[in-house]
Amino acid sequence: MFLSFLLLGVCFLLLSAIQWIPTAQFIFQSARNSDQLNSWQQPGWFIPWQNLIQFVAPDFFGNPTTLNYWGIWNYGEFIGYVGLFPLIMAIFALFYRRDKKTFFFGIFFFLSLIFSLPTIFAKIPYIFQFPFFATSQPTRLLFLTDFSLSILSALGLDFYMRNENKKKILYPLLFIFIVFVGLWFFVLSGYKALHISPDLISVSKHNLLLPSGVLIFVIFLLSGTVLIKQKKISFALILILLLLSVVDLFRFADKFIPFTSKDYLFPSTSALSYLQNQKGQFRIMETDSEILPPNFSVMYHLQSLDGYDPLYLQRYGELLVAIGRNRPDIHAPFGFNRIITPTNVDSRLIDLFGVRYVMSLSDIHDPKLQKVFTEGQTKIYKNTKAFPRVFFG
Repeated sequence: MFLSFLLLGVCFLLLSAIQWIPTAQFIFQSARNSDQLNSWQQPGWFIPWQNLIQFVAPDFFGNPTTLNYWGIWNYGEFIGYVGLFPLIMAIFALFYRRDKKTFFFGIFFFLSLIFSLPTIFAKIPYIFQFPFFATSQPTRLLFLTDFSLSILSALGLDFYMRNENKKKILYPLLFIFIVFVGLWFFVLSGYKALHISPDLISVSKHNLLLPSGVLIFVIFLLSGTVLIKQKKISFALILILLLLSVVDLFRFADKFIPFTSKDYLFPSTSALSYLQNQKGQFRIMETDSEILPPNFSVMYHLQSLDGYDPLYLQRYGELLVAIGRNRPDIHAPFGFNRIITPTNVDSRLIDLFGVRYVMSLSDIHDPKLQKVFTEGQTKIYKNTKAFPRVFFG
């Protein structure tokens, strides 16, 4: 068995080498180590302990979409909410179900949570600078936590439906109920001991109402499955609970990721249309970040020097930072949080990069730059010294 497993593993590595070997080379040649070397000591690198509350009340600290989030950055990587009914079923499986599947996903759940929280075990790879792990953000392990919870909730529901003694569900329900009692005590009076602003607590209090209502509904329906012995009615109550979970999760997702017209984020302007209509291969750059945020030019099929990428070549970062500093200084950091935004048009290196057009909100006085277009405050200059994409040195 072991030899078969080993042989299959070797075959997998050989077949996938076309992908993982270039990826490994790219990682080693990237600026990831320079950018993320000491990031683990900053707040938000691990999931803060208090954000475990979001497993039962996802918007306890507010929501960035509604502009009232007052927790530690960043909301999107701290959310472990899978729904209250699925969470209760997952706890039920961990408490009472005894099989290999439950044990396997239970171990996955606890390990992923331990290594995403600021525990001593999670800090070891960063203290000793383990390759790959030392530059990986542990909050992303939350997808394993939620995946494990999803499987455990299905196993728990299966076990609950087949188990005659349904009264055991009262203990997971009691556990979640006590958590909510503690949260309500905190938002009503306990927060004063931590000197938290009442305005912030009012957000938590408001966003605790809906999860509390969902919990009451879940308790009422699960109690019905315990008290009512008819299987058809019990099955119907479970279906209602599943429907409630679907509605709750879709509401949660729609609030955090609302859909709107792309024209609000990527408007069509005369200045952009002018650049899009220019022939040939060329790059653009902006002297002001307000004109085009990093990576936005991609949506207009325009190539630019700036950009955001968790894995960009270190040599490219060194060259661009030399452009920005206008001197042969290539020491890190290269940008803000993996964002490179060169704005220095005086460097001759932008000619080498083939930067044919420069967008600016202010007047530029440079012999090689000729103003060719104006829209509002935005001015477009043509670089007459820009190198072509391919040339002989």
